[in-house]
Amino acid sequence: MKSGGLHPRLLGAMLLSGAGGLGLQLTWTRQLSLVLGHELPALLSVLTAFFGGLALGGWAWERLLTRVRFQSHWPAGLELLIGGWALVTAMFLGPAAAGVVHLLPADATGTLQALVTLPSTWLLLLPATAAMGATVPALLRLLPEDAPGRSGSGRGLALLYAANTAGAVAGTWGAVLWLQPHLGLRATVGACAACHVAAAALLRHSTPSTSPSLQVTTTGTRRPWRVLGQLGVTGLLGIGLELVANRALAPILEGTVYTHAAILGVFLIATAIGSALESARATNSAAAPLGWLALTTLAAGHALLHVGDWNEFLHQHLPGGFRFLLLSESLIALTVLGAPCLCMGSCLVRLVTEARRAGICPGTALAWNTAGAALAGPVIGTLLLPALGLRNTLWTVAAGYALTMIWHLGGSGRNRSLVFGTVFVALGIGLPADLGTPPPPPGSHWVAWVHGASESVGVSQSSDGHRTLSVQGRFTMGGTASTNAAARQLLLPMTWHPAPRRALLLGVGTGISFGATASDPSLTAVGVELLPEVLALKDWFRPHNEGVHGSLVIAADARRYLRQSHERFDLIVGDLFHPSRDGAGALYTREQFVSMRDHLAPGGIAVQWLPLYQLDARVLRSIVGAFLTAFPEAQGFLLRPTLDTPVLGLAAKNGVWTVREADFATRVSSGDALRRRLQAAGLASAESVWACWLAGPKTLTAFAAGGLSSTEDFPSVLFQAPKLVASGSARPGALLLELIDRFAGEGSEFPLDAPGGSWGRRLAASRSARDEYLRGLAEDDRGDKIAAEAAFLRSARLSPDFTLGYSQLLTRAMLRSKTDPSGTRRLLESLRDARPDQPVANQLLNRLEATERPPTTP
Repeated sequence: MKSGGLHPRLLGAMLLSGAGGLGLQLTWTRQLSLVLGHELPALLSVLTAFFGGLALGGWAWERLLTRVRFQSHWPAGLELLIGGWALVTAMFLGPAAAGVVHLLPADATGTLQALVTLPSTWLLLLPATAAMGATVPALLRLLPEDAPGRSGSGRGLALLYAANTAGAVAGTWGAVLWLQPHLGLRATVGACAACHVAAAALLRHSTPSTSPSLQVTTTGTRRPWRVLGQLGVTGLLGIGLELVANRALAPILEGTVYTHAAILGVFLIATAIGSALESARATNSAAAPLGWLALTTLAAGHALLHVGDWNEFLHQHLPGGFRFLLLSESLIALTVLGAPCLCMGSCLVRLVTEARRAGICPGTALAWNTAGAALAGPVIGTLLLPALGLRNTLWTVAAGYALTMIWHLGGSGRNRSLVFGTVFVALGIGLPADLGTPPPPPGSHWVAWVHGASESVGVSQSSDGHRTLSVQGRFTMGGTASTNAAARQLLLPMTWHPAPRRALLLGVGTGISFGATASDPSLTAVGVELLPEVLALKDWFRPHNEGVHGSLVIAADARRYLRQSHERFDLIVGDLFHPSRDGAGALYTREQFVSMRDHLAPGGIAVQWLPLYQLDARVLRSIVGAFLTAFPEAQGFLLRPTLDTPVLGLAAKNGVWTVREADFATRVSSGDALRRRLQAAGLASAESVWACWLAGPKTLTAFAAGGLSSTEDFPSVLFQAPKLVASGSARPGALLLELIDRFAGEGSEFPLDAPGGSWGRRLAASRSARDEYLRGLAEDDRGDKIAAEAAFLRSARLSPDFTLGYSQLLTRAMLRSKTDPSGTRRLLESLRDARPDQPVANQLLNRLEATERPPTTP
């Protein structure tokens, strides 16, 4: 140990410890959310349990220290304990958490979830988190007498805390950007454990062999409980500010797993810099950084008013691609959180230093701060944000800092407090009431907006009266403009099953898909929706979602609900989940599809719909491979023939899937309501239903070959899909056209009972006509009108059942009849010759000839 300073190996150990600790926190949170669920109570339970363990470790260490021997060995021993327990969790955390989940009913309320998951998670992580909380206090005890921070100055603490926090930044970005995507979650835990083992090795060779007693200078200028209270309040407000910033930035940034890592990284970097700067002046009062914290928190609110413009500026001037998107998101987060987090790091060091002067050991001081941080999730995330909204919650956090400053000053500094109060009120009044509410889509306005505990959700209405549901203003969850397309997600599976009685819909959204169940009175449906805020807005989509009203709709994580439910269903339908959205990737894993399989009744059908317009071939292979693991005989279906928003359905049956010509007629004979609903959705015949078939199991298996199947340990969709969004390479329809070309000629896999019959040939012709129609749309998008019309004509000629190509050409003929009558005549003649059984082209041709005929004179 160097005299008068901190050994570089000691700072290196703190760097490694911080990296391993934050890497473990993020990975444990990811692992536990896969089992406990993505509901807010479960997520906040993990956060609260982590900080609670840190607080207990710091508090208990100070009380045990006088009773233990060989104190110089304890910092290294604590790091070894963290690494060892991390390896234990790598093997047993998932099964242990699953055992906890089985204590809950499938439809458990948020309160019950919190009451069960919080103590159990706290106990599961406690050996490691308590050791993390004790590490810094143990090191401060062992600093030599002439080292910074030994006699009440906070320089030693400042440097240790800064090094630890800088390591946490490395752990955050290293875990999310490299370790978790490339090694998987369990191996990431192992890598983080190795960081703690390496830290232990450095500490073993950088701590003194003797155990000096802690020299604390007690000035008696401040009551101990006052300082401890201020440490607890600032911990609560600090994490609260991070929660508010995450919510406020969500409508602006992409909302992916990388977005959250960028915000957390900026939060930690600025805090570490603020702590490091205090190594030179930690003897000053904490009143100044507390006051600046209050003002910069309000200033962050004003910065939020402009981040949309700044984000657009960065997108225009930075090159495209994932790395620059991550840089852009980090810079945006820095403009909002940079200043308050600098003050936060400074304030913590000064308060801990004042606590030491008041006779309080560092472990106790840090324990109070982390205990306050543990309360931030329940108090600010669960209570204040839903009750007060974003603007008022931010103002409350700033006011909390202001009141803590006044509390800190006591009766002194009244003039400064008056000036500060004037500036504070001026900044607070300037914050608009709709802070955090994004602009509505072009040509629309918000008719409803909810800042809920889980997410912010809104309903926008366009000038033509259509309404759209969106989460955070970025993720569209459906609307009335696509009512029939949404209804097809459930109507198609309803026609595939001969007599479904129980259906489970994973993801409710607007409820329009769910509403299709009302057309079959014999079908009882259950809907599961993650966000309670989404369910609260379902009335805005009446009457299109009438089936949702009066049915059983549960606010729960779909994965958790399915695993805990003991029911079996005839239909299980997975809604369209945004693959790039943080958490949604877990719904595309092998384990999720196995759970769907295990809850199918005999003859039941499971379907997962995939938004092809948000995927590329690599991500799709991961999902298809995962689905085939659970359902080797899976079939592929196209929701509807479009290139704008193409949707692929992966479907499988619990049993042998055989299609018969009479099945559709038998199915719709159950009632007129179902027949009318099918007709409105463009599914009036068996041919229109089975024209949606795209590929069989052998074709899908060949497509998925070589891809990395998405699993809970390797959730590849979670990490790959956001990069696709960042690159901007997702072209609507491009992937569908690739699939059509790849699957061409594979119609022999269609599960028809009599494949060689006339009806089989008719269905094959209908699918060929569909493919030609889609190729025509692609040519039209490229601007080649001649090639497009030729493809539409081939589509019309191939099948009398698939009529979209025929309708497309009729529309074009009517639009150009006045400007190009001769071209219109040729187009109608070609169409008449292609489909002589359809009279419309001939009728239009006769009408055109009548208008061209010169009038006869009387």
